Amino acid sequence: QKADGIIGFGSEKHRKNSPNPPNIIETEIYEKRIKEPVFSLCFAHNGGALTLGGWNSSLHLNGDDPKRFNTIYTHSLWKYDWGSQYRIKVKSIDVDGDKISYDYEALNHGRKYGEGAFLDSGTTFIYVAADFYALLKQKFGNYCSGDRKRCGGMNNNLDCYAYDPAQYENDLQAFMKTFPVINFDVGAERLYKLHPEDYMVRLDESGDMRAATNPDYCVGINTLKNMSLGGVFWRNYDIQINKEKMTVGFVRADCGKSGKVTPHNQPPVENTETTET
Repeated sequence: QKADGIIGFGSEKHRKNSPNPPNIIETEIYEKRIKEPVFSLCFAHNGGALTLGGWNSSLHLNGDDPKRFNTIYTHSLWKYDWGSQYRIKVKSIDVDGDKISYDYEALNHGRKYGEGAFLDSGTTFIYVAADFYALLKQKFGNYCSGDRKRCGGMNNNLDCYAYDPAQYENDLQAFMKTFPVINFDVGAERLYKLHPEDYMVRLDESGDMRAATNPDYCVGINTLKNMSLGGVFWRNYDIQINKEKMTVGFVRADCGKSGKVTPHNQPPVENTETTET
């Protein structure tokens, strides 16, 4: 059987009398190979890294120091039928500095699964409510229409964009730089910057949003009732979860060691309150 990506990094703690075996993190703790129930996931377009017990600092870019300024905290963990989820509270989102006006308390509230945006490493895309998606699409379109060279010279309002290698001298990064950065304020000392090479997904010939042969790229954001931060949110960041302290940290990283990842290049956010629950 092929691996399906299910390893067992859930937030619930293993009970000694449970009929279910401990997950990989708890097993490493029991065997005394790691000291803390901590793991880090670092997603690249092809490959990535999993670190148990801490960070893999060799992947980190631009001198980012997770101990100094890159920690965010879980807003809450919500119990439901399948267990618990790792969630963070998104305070605001902007497209190249153009903030989306919205009721972010509503955006963070999922009726069934609790508060906060679901950090879902097992999902490919970012999902948001339909009305928020429409506003995001409008801001994206505003950016694209601001200059004829932006967004590959097209204004498709958050749909898909054709990449012409000849136009960019076979430089995919040059094409990506024509798109905006999407910033997430998650209550950290820095905005969580989602670069085009993070959120753009290659479109294959069948129309599916996944890597293949057709040189068209789509924005990996779609609609769903509750906000979910899937794989495109995780790309090119080393994201660490501490199950004991219930904290989440992020550091810009070259997860695939490609040398083609945009550094963070952004000063800390001023007057940002950070709380731990």
